[in-house]
Amino acid sequence: MQTAQVIQMVLLALLAGALLPVAVQAMVTLRATQRSVQQAEHRLDETMKAVESVAHRLERIDAPPAALSALGAALVPAAIAAVRAFRAEVVVSDSTPQKENHHERA
Repeated sequence: MQTAQVIQMVLLALLAGALLPVAVQAMVTLRATQRSVQQAEHRLDETMKAVESVAHRLERIDAPPAALSALGAALVPAAIAAVRAFRAEVVVSDSTPQKENHHERA
């Protein structure tokens, strides 16, 4: 074997050794993201069904427009808070909490 071929083999081995952990970490991260999105999707589906139910009830109510606008004024902040909570939960669930034992001394 010539020196150039040995250098090529060593560089190829280093590259493969560096890419393997990166690929494994990317796969683990994508799987965790997928689980988190599926959980958020399930909760959002439930929330949308509840909002749809409320909307159907509002369509059947013969209430004055002032009462409906008051109800809408109460529902909009609740919907915004729900969306913020879902977003915050996705961000929090991405970071893995560290368990600490407060009874042990360092």
